[in-house]
Amino acid sequence: MNTQNRNNHMRYMPLLCLVCPYLYFLNEESASLYIPSVLASICILVVSGALISAMIHRAPQVLQIVVISLLLVPLSDQLISVSFVRETLLVWLFGVLLPLLVLKRFIVFPLAVFLLVSSLVSIVSIALNSSEMISTSSRIAGSVQANDDLPAVVHVVFDEMTSVEHLASNLVNREQLELITSLILDKSELVLGHNVFSRSTNTVHSLSSLVNIDAELEPYIRQFEANTLRHKINTVSELKYFDLMSNLGYQLSVVESEFLDFCAQGHPKTCTKYQSSGVNALGRAQMKLPVELMVLLRKYLKSMKSSTYVLNWFSRQQLSDPMQDNSLVSFSNWDIYESPLIAYQANQYLLDTLKTLKPGEMVFAHLLIPHFTYFLDSQCVPKENAFFRNYVLSNSKNENTPESRTLRYAEYSEQYQCALMMIDEILRTVPNRDQTLFIFHGDHGSRIARSDAIDSSSTGVTLEDMNDFYNTFFAVKYPIGVDGTTIRDLPLEQALLNVLKSVYSGQSFDDLQTDDRMIYSQTGKLFPFPEEKGEAQESKEPLNKS
Repeated sequence: MNTQNRNNHMRYMPLLCLVCPYLYFLNEESASLYIPSVLASICILVVSGALISAMIHRAPQVLQIVVISLLLVPLSDQLISVSFVRETLLVWLFGVLLPLLVLKRFIVFPLAVFLLVSSLVSIVSIALNSSEMISTSSRIAGSVQANDDLPAVVHVVFDEMTSVEHLASNLVNREQLELITSLILDKSELVLGHNVFSRSTNTVHSLSSLVNIDAELEPYIRQFEANTLRHKINTVSELKYFDLMSNLGYQLSVVESEFLDFCAQGHPKTCTKYQSSGVNALGRAQMKLPVELMVLLRKYLKSMKSSTYVLNWFSRQQLSDPMQDNSLVSFSNWDIYESPLIAYQANQYLLDTLKTLKPGEMVFAHLLIPHFTYFLDSQCVPKENAFFRNYVLSNSKNENTPESRTLRYAEYSEQYQCALMMIDEILRTVPNRDQTLFIFHGDHGSRIARSDAIDSSSTGVTLEDMNDFYNTFFAVKYPIGVDGTTIRDLPLEQALLNVLKSVYSGQSFDDLQTDDRMIYSQTGKLFPFPEEKGEAQESKEPLNKS
């Protein structure tokens, strides 16, 4: 093959090298062409690749090698799945050596055909994908017949939802608190728990211990790879709570994210499952197209481990100004997590289930809201061009400044109000709510802290930090005729158990006991939750000081 023929093949390589890995990424994300930003981004890449191809086919071989090397890195990054350091080294090695082989006559055409076929397969798959992110499975064999002598049960877990009182202590604008309170608490019969706390700041551990009414965290979780590249699915392997309710005569339905699976072991009548994140959610976020494209690009870059060095470097530059939103530094921190938006949509499916709720039926739901990213307002409407804040600054110290913490709590409170509005919708939807047991709570706190609450002896960690991480919302509405117990200063498992003992006295719950103040740090250490010493915001000294 002469140089001219080889260059004729080379003219298509930049286009294929640029487009193929991106299409592969979209296919892995189950993206749909119905999303404007997805279609627009593909068109932009095709045009960009065509322009690069048009310019490079007559360029010197050295320049061809450099350009193809850079363009092949995303492809090799997608195909290689090993440890972070090894993957990055292999990606760049592959990205440098392969272009050298490209210049050989025996590899140019076959590689071009491979990339072309891969691109066509991916684009067909993307075209067939649906933008729907919620699916419902039908009855699972073994579901019990409902005992209509039992009150209906609605048990909803919200994610990263701190208590009303802790949120109030961190809001500058007290009118926000009045709005939060009047939204639901003043017009319902919900009884709030006081100083309820989670065992862990990790959702998987906190909820797996909760549904087994046990302080232990590790024994109830199984993890497995959903695919060879990214996602891990967490399955709760035992569900003592569901088993006990089933034995009483309850028929169970579950609404859950794919992040934490209760359905595999719970054997519910129906299981509604939604994706916790995904490209398709961007089409519902009501962002302007340029912003949506930037978010999509950030997700694509984040999917490639070899690009995280650059993103992390820019992230570390944002140490003092959390309001930067027009720079590469800001872009590197656009770590949008779409779960609040999808959870609000999943709640609409939950409401449909609750419209026909009957005695002896139980609905358990896990809704990932008011979980970050904070881009929903108090009416659950996405903010246009919102700055997509996480719960903590993404810097090397992993800390918030007083100003950034206040800013985050202000935006978190709006999404919090959205979650309370969802609770209000749930209460109004159940047909016979006076004969229904309602349980609402969080899995852990907001985690909007000054410092990470690693453990009680960590330097600089205050009681306020601990409450930011562990303090959680808990509210219950008992059926008429049930004198409920007061929920105060308890871990989630014991708070739930006390509610169950009040409603089902004399039943199998009486032998269960989990009442202690032990919690688990992020490093797996076990230590007691500190006693309150006045208002949390006044406690600024490290917890290891007397």
